[in-house]
Amino acid sequence: MVRFFLLLNAGQQKVSSRHLLEVLGRQLQGMFSQWGIPWITERTEKEGKLRSVKGTSRRFGYNFLLTGLVAYLKGDQHIKTDMILTERSDAGNFDLDLDDKIQAAGDETCRRDFTWVCIDLNRAITDQYDNDRAQNLIWYTETFFVPLMAAIGKARQRGYSVDEHQPALLEFIRKSRTGDPLVFGRSVSQDDDGDRKPDPRALFTILDNLTSNIGKYTRNIVYRAFLQFFRQGIEAKNYPIDWEIGKED
Repeated sequence: MVRFFLLLNAGQQKVSSRHLLEVLGRQLQGMFSQWGIPWITERTEKEGKLRSVKGTSRRFGYNFLLTGLVAYLKGDQHIKTDMILTERSDAGNFDLDLDDKIQAAGDETCRRDFTWVCIDLNRAITDQYDNDRAQNLIWYTETFFVPLMAAIGKARQRGYSVDEHQPALLEFIRKSRTGDPLVFGRSVSQDDDGDRKPDPRALFTILDNLTSNIGKYTRNIVYRAFLQFFRQGIEAKNYPIDWEIGKED
């Protein structure tokens, strides 16, 4: 797959990253399948074969996974699906510039990181939490999944102890005696009865209080919090992921 990618770009006329990703589509889809990550294309969804909301038949959107892969390779939390599909951002045209990074796609480290997020951490969260907002963070929430993958990619680039901290987080969740080990908190709408105040350091509390550039700031918060985690590991048992650190400018 990688050799084919490089051969296409070996000529005098550069092939854009978007077109190369399109050419490699079947290989990438096969790669995700081999890793045991279930996926479905947007076209299949439109034809009526929708992803199940609950149960073992749930699927990731293929473009959703592709966006996470690009974010992982570039270490960029602001990669969006439409940016990949159109090669345009708010600032105008751009190239994903994956030439020197594409070789990491599909290697053993990439496989371990994707399966850790999409299978291991995803299962730990869905088993622990009973509300849809938490359960859907990895399955469908681009502003959580993409910056998480970007943080892992950046942590790998910087040589952080990712392989040490990943299993430690899963073990922490498994042994936790609380119903909210990652301190996602409750949505503001869940506090109507006023019986207790939401934790100001909880992720959902922080996100629900954003008033502008919500997507951008959400990505920054998740990215910075996980990047700090992969650098330092669990520093405070009550807050294994320090969501507040992501608020820093």
